[in-house]
Amino acid sequence: IGVFVTLWAGSNGLASVMSALNVVYDIKEQRPWWKRRMLGILLTIAFSGFIVAALVLLVFGPRIGGVLASWLGLGALFTVLWNVVSIPIVIVCGLIGIQLVYYLAPADKRAWRWITPGGALALGLWLAMSFGLRMYVNYFGNYSATYGSIGGVILLMLWLYLTSVVLLIGGEVDAEIM
Repeated sequence: IGVFVTLWAGSNGLASVMSALNVVYDIKEQRPWWKRRMLGILLTIAFSGFIVAALVLLVFGPRIGGVLASWLGLGALFTVLWNVVSIPIVIVCGLIGIQLVYYLAPADKRAWRWITPGGALALGLWLAMSFGLRMYVNYFGNYSATYGSIGGVILLMLWLYLTSVVLLIGGEVDAEIM
């Protein structure tokens, strides 16, 4: 039940991003509510999958490469190659997730593009924002001392809010350029 409630709540956030992107692109929403809700759920699953894959590779990429090298009996060269290749994979995962939102969220038909100026800007801003939030939490913010265990939830909500702002900035850039 918790997974379904989380999925429903997450799709509410992406439904808000969908509405905001319609405003950015000057589009009137004409889809029925059930279609918007299903698209919001689909986008939540897909976007979360790409972003979680990117974050897992960023955080645990070297460990995963080491485990794969030892499990498959490959040498240190594989580990080095894995560490080099994992960064472009992270960038591609993040970019596909962002482009998927820019392709499906607005109410009109748009042509699929692998990379757009707004998508590239959103990815760069998202990575910089995530890194900046990480540095803030490590060096300045002590949320667990102030808020206890709810501090993690507060940080997650802040990160999700900033992620949606970054998505809207990239969408605005695409709307003006393209």
